[in-house]
Amino acid sequence: MRSRQPATANAGLGTFIRAKPPERCVWTPAPDNRRVRFFIHEKVKHRAARALAWVKAFLALYDTSMLGWVRIDLGREYRDRLGRRYRKYWGVYGRCWYPSQTQPTVRISCQVPGPFPADVITRRKPVYRRPDSTWPPEAKQAIGPVLKDSRTGRQWRRVYGITTVRTVDEAVVWIFAHEAFHWLRKTRQIPGRNTEVAADAFADAQLARFRAGAPPQRPDQTGFWFAGQQGELFDPTEWLQPGLATCGGGHGIGPPTP
Repeated sequence: MRSRQPATANAGLGTFIRAKPPERCVWTPAPDNRRVRFFIHEKVKHRAARALAWVKAFLALYDTSMLGWVRIDLGREYRDRLGRRYRKYWGVYGRCWYPSQTQPTVRISCQVPGPFPADVITRRKPVYRRPDSTWPPEAKQAIGPVLKDSRTGRQWRRVYGITTVRTVDEAVVWIFAHEAFHWLRKTRQIPGRNTEVAADAFADAQLARFRAGAPPQRPDQTGFWFAGQQGELFDPTEWLQPGLATCGGGHGIGPPTP
């Protein structure tokens, strides 16, 4: 579920426009808006038709000029010495590849081998040590070593949660939303920090909407909330205040719809 980021080069497909604060910069697409290619495993087509329709509805909300293809399958198969097929990984996982000199588009690959229900280990808001060197009470529930920023001396513990995906449909929605978050942050179509914590929270929020029978929704639309990098609820009205300019065209995130 971690995204890979090789040396980037947009190869003329668009331009990141830098601006001085307080302006917010957004992705400016190339004139030829690319059609996304889909590579879907036949078993996924048969078992997760509802989730695939949700994925296409999700993509319709955003500019896909930098998205080359989406692959959703059951993962790579291997053979042992006797020729028997097996898979190394199970459950739900995926990758988001950023543009490179040889591949000028973003590519999203999602694997849902199951079996289901399956538990996904998610990353949550870390617990930070107080300035007086004491820990908050919730630090006792945090599993793992104490990490330290060598530059600032700040210490924290990582916090993990569990999201259970009960069906192939839910698995497709969760892992696609997670990897799509990395793509959308890379192209600056949604606010936030491009971290695994934020991507997991975004995926959890989209899965909750899917379970409720609601369509996908952009973070800048009224009523959509997800836990941000620091654990607080993301308020789109705080990210774009009236008067803040967007750079490079009309594909930025505007104020919430009344």
